[in-house]
Amino acid sequence: MDTRTGGRAVGRTDGQADGRWTVRRPDGVVFRVPDQPGHYVGRAVRVAVRPEWMDLFRPDQVPPGENAINGSVREVIYLGETMHVIVDIAEGESLTVALRNEGQLIKPLPWKAGDRVAVGWLPEDCQVLEDH
Repeated sequence: MDTRTGGRAVGRTDGQADGRWTVRRPDGVVFRVPDQPGHYVGRAVRVAVRPEWMDLFRPDQVPPGENAINGSVREVIYLGETMHVIVDIAEGESLTVALRNEGQLIKPLPWKAGDRVAVGWLPEDCQVLEDH
């Protein structure tokens, strides 16, 4: 995954059901992505998700129907009305999750460096790109 664009995973299409394809990463994590022309079983693809379309959850509290990948918070970066949370998901891979800063005195961000989290996002928020 690429922190500069939020998330980008390389995987292969694994199957289709209910108008969505599954994409399996080399580490076995499976995402659901929208159907689009040209998909076939075994096709190499990249899956991109914008940072502001992702959210953080406790690993056992991901809402049903969302894609998710577990990781550990490396850093929280305060950027005014937005906060970027860098999450390490695998050796050499990380995701940037952009969260709205709702006021640290009123509603403090519950995540800090070292916390185990799940990065979640909706299947329809995935942009599927060919992998050449």
